[in-house]
Amino acid sequence: MARIPDAEMEARKRFILRYLIDQTCPVQHDVRISLTTMMVELELTSSQLRIALLHLKASGYVQVERCFAKNGAQVENAYRVTQLGRVYSNA
Repeated sequence: MARIPDAEMEARKRFILRYLIDQTCPVQHDVRISLTTMMVELELTSSQLRIALLHLKASGYVQVERCFAKNGAQVENAYRVTQLGRVYSNA
């Protein structure tokens, strides 16, 4: 797999952070959304989205909590952009 340029990854990470911030519920301070929905709305491939989210999580910009249905199936994730992530998204 080809490595994408750093500038492209940085732009993608900021794009995703801004999207999450815009979608965040003001009461719960997070957004509950499936990866599929994010892929469609952001027009990213599964790999592009997953890799960028891994970078955001590893950098401490996003906290992720898995959400499950009563039958145990994972239905979505809850994403919370940290204060550090908010600063990074505006840099």
